[in-house]
Amino acid sequence: MEFGSEHLITAAYLIEVKVPGHDHKRFVRAKLAMNNNVIYFVTTNKRKLEEFSAVINGRGNKLVKYEAELIEPQSTDGMAIIEHKIEQAKKLLPGKKVLVDDRGFNIHTLGGYPGPMLKFTLETIGTEGLIKLMAGKEDRRGDFITSLGYHDGRDDAYFQTKEEGFLIDEPRGDNLRGWNELLYIYGYKTLPGKSLAEYTDKQWETYLQALNDDDVMKQFLQYIG
Repeated sequence: MEFGSEHLITAAYLIEVKVPGHDHKRFVRAKLAMNNNVIYFVTTNKRKLEEFSAVINGRGNKLVKYEAELIEPQSTDGMAIIEHKIEQAKKLLPGKKVLVDDRGFNIHTLGGYPGPMLKFTLETIGTEGLIKLMAGKEDRRGDFITSLGYHDGRDDAYFQTKEEGFLIDEPRGDNLRGWNELLYIYGYKTLPGKSLAEYTDKQWETYLQALNDDDVMKQFLQYIG
């Protein structure tokens, strides 16, 4: 479990408020405003924290990691999963601003499988199993569905986007950037026939930039202002 600046700010307040001649009312108000900008990201993924922080922290907010493994219901409804996650996060951090995420993957020729059960699928049959299921299939299309759930201390909000890509016929590459092993066989339209794991860091940045116009994080940032 990691706590960040909110707790440090509170501690600073308890000490600094005793300084003679300080405008207490103004000081307290400033500290509360700073506390209010802290958003707890409930995750175990360090790379996601780094990428999300790079965007959110530049907007006057402070993203703080709260490490916890959230339970995912065995559901085919992506929105039901993200709603379940946000309820758990609210119980872990009552009254705080919390953020959770989830990714699902829909393979067109397999009727949308594995959908929100991507993590379970990778833990059971893995990428090798998916390759076998795709054997002989001409339609290689697969869509990543990315969802965010946010609680601002009072209300819940949800955001979702779809990224259209494809599957290759064998695992390739080693540059996962902290994401799951599906990226060994998943590619994006800007580089046909190449998995994301084969991308150089520069190609990764180009790929991420291509997603910005309809990015779930952009929706979230517009919401929080």
